[in-house]
Amino acid sequence: MISFTGLYLALIGSIFGALSMLFLKVSMLRKKLMKNLILIALIFGAGLIFGVLALRFGNLSIIYPITSLVYVWTVLLSKYILKEKVKTKEILGVISIILGIILIVS
Repeated sequence: MISFTGLYLALIGSIFGALSMLFLKVSMLRKKLMKNLILIALIFGAGLIFGVLALRFGNLSIIYPITSLVYVWTVLLSKYILKEKVKTKEILGVISIILGIILIVS
């Protein structure tokens, strides 16, 4: 049985993980890394807490692969917020992650 609570918590955790990397990159580009380090750590920590909570509601074999969505969110945030160019192999990687999660969850 799949716990939707666990899935949602893992999904939220992966979003926080991607946001922490986005803030890290932006802070480095603006040369404000040290100033924003605590905020970055708090966002990353929130993602970790959501991930740990997700494990209370679901199997590790299902919940943990969902955390790989952090890579999907990171690619999307990089493309649309940082305006980075996304290569074909990165798109294929994102598709592979999504298909893998669908196979595991279904």
